Amino acid sequence: MAPMTKIIIRVLKGICFLLAALWLGTVVDVQLNCSIIPSVGHQCHGQDTMIWLFPLVFSAIGIPAVLASIIIVVTGRRKPRREP
Repeated sequence: MAPMTKIIIRVLKGICFLLAALWLGTVVDVQLNCSIIPSVGHQCHGQDTMIWLFPLVFSAIGIPAVLASIIIVVTGRRKPRREP
């Protein structure tokens, strides 16, 4: 594989991990501030629940990024790395 291709693949993987981490971070932050699970965090009602719109809208990118990150990690550990 050409060196430029390896760089592009690493950058794309990094972007994937970054997007996954950002989405998971927003979900955790919103859950701690306005919990939809009764026993975890501060309960919110009414207009306070609008804070969940950002993770919901961003989930179109965040969920696939999380799944792709898991696949990248799993396939990276299965293949033995060969040094050229």
